[in-house]
Amino acid sequence: MKQLLTATLTSTFLLIGSASASALTTVLYSGAIGTPPNNRPGNQSWLYVPRRSSATPASTQTSDSLGTVFNSTSNINIESGYGWTATPLNSTTGYNLQFNLQLLQEVLNPLNDPTNPSDTNGDGKADRAGLSIIAISSDVTKSIELGFFVNRIWEQEGGATKPPRFTQAEGVTFDTRTSVNQYDLSILGNTYYLYANSNYVTPILTGSLRDYSAEVLPSPNPYITPNSIFIGDNTTAASAQFRVNQVVFTDSAIAPIPFAFNPLFGFGMFAVSRLRKAIAKKK
Repeated sequence: MKQLLTATLTSTFLLIGSASASALTTVLYSGAIGTPPNNRPGNQSWLYVPRRSSATPASTQTSDSLGTVFNSTSNINIESGYGWTATPLNSTTGYNLQFNLQLLQEVLNPLNDPTNPSDTNGDGKADRAGLSIIAISSDVTKSIELGFFVNRIWEQEGGATKPPRFTQAEGVTFDTRTSVNQYDLSILGNTYYLYANSNYVTPILTGSLRDYSAEVLPSPNPYITPNSIFIGDNTTAASAQFRVNQVVFTDSAIAPIPFAFNPLFGFGMFAVSRLRKAIAKKK
């Protein structure tokens, strides 16, 4: 029985090890590297966009030993954040972006502001967020923009016209403010999965990727720039203060797999069955 148990555990570890070894993980930003304020994303090859125009005040950045706190709440017209374009984001083979984030506060324009409403399609929901995460895949038609409120995470709708482009699509109630959360945004095929705090059993939000490439913006237009990642405030109808501690890229996705088709689960069940039979024989 000891030989059977040893062989089973060894085979299992080898199987898990080979699966883990196939994925390449790269830390794109670490707040623990360097001494503040040199540990900001802009000092680790991220592009920092400080303002929309010379007439608009800049956002602020403050750093500590854990990461950077970004703040655009001093002026609703600030559009600012951190951009990255140096990593291939292949939606066909899949990829995962892990963010350690905390939304500290948000400011939203009134839903029915006559000049700059946060509700752009009149459905009673704010369609603008002071903190957004954008991931534009190598195929720009398979992308995602997530909006973060203090109590909700939701996806921006795509489409050829606006609206419905950049209005609230699917979302989930979630506390983004109380503490730093680890979010894993996994992209595979035409689907995204958002996990929270290393719970990979069930995503807190999932849905179809969107196409934002019809959006016309001054160059560089992130929505038509392949392999783009953005974290920050990209609207004049909302602003935010948030903390970012880490961003990690993995060139494979974390996708829920039904137990019946999960080889690790199947192998585990086979091993358990063999062990039960061995114990029964010994009795």
